[in-house]
Amino acid sequence: MKTGKLNYYKNAAKPAWVKKEVIRLKAILGQKAGCRRVAQSFYRLHANCATVGKTYVATVIRDNHYLIMQERRKMKNKLPRWVAINDTWAMDELNGCLVH
Repeated sequence: MKTGKLNYYKNAAKPAWVKKEVIRLKAILGQKAGCRRVAQSFYRLHANCATVGKTYVATVIRDNHYLIMQERRKMKNKLPRWVAINDTWAMDELNGCLVH
C-alpha cells in the first residue's frame, strides 16, 4: 500500500485564455470595478465557454496587478484607428431656428 500523497484535484485548472480575459476586462472596467463586476462581465461575454467565480477573479487581480497596469497603459497609448478623410458624413436634423 502506498503512503504517498495522491495528485487529485477536485477541479481542473482554468485555461490560459480565461486568465488573460479577466486581466483584460479588469483593465477595461477600471480601478473602481471589483471582482464581482468583472465576474459578471465575464459571464455576459463567455457564458457558454467558461465560468469564473469571485474568488478566482480576486486572486487573478491580486496576483497580476502589474499586468493589469501594463494593459491599461497599452490601451491608453494605442493609436486611434485610421479613418479616410471625408469618408464619413453626417447631417444635422435641426431644420429650423430655435424658438425661445
